[in-house]
Amino acid sequence: MQAQADDPGQKWFSAREVTATLHIDTAVADYFLRLPLLPHQTILEHTPEGLLVETRTHYPETILRLVRQWIPHIDLRTPATLRERLVQEIAGYLEAVSH
Repeated sequence: MQAQADDPGQKWFSAREVTATLHIDTAVADYFLRLPLLPHQTILEHTPEGLLVETRTHYPETILRLVRQWIPHIDLRTPATLRERLVQEIAGYLEAVSH
């Protein structure tokens, strides 16, 4: 496991814990209230517009996978590096399918 953590090619595993905040739209908030869908999920705020959720994991891909599944109902707010990675993946996909 340590070899995987030290290998920069292993994007699915982070040696440091990643903390992310996400806004969950009210249209799907009930799913996140009924059952924690993210690792170490904590509801920070519950408003009429939705939920502000925090999650912690050593596997950033877990967060990205869930956000991809719930687009457009989830907004990955932090960390900026993970958000940018998601934006680049989506842009790449859109570029690939537009030809």
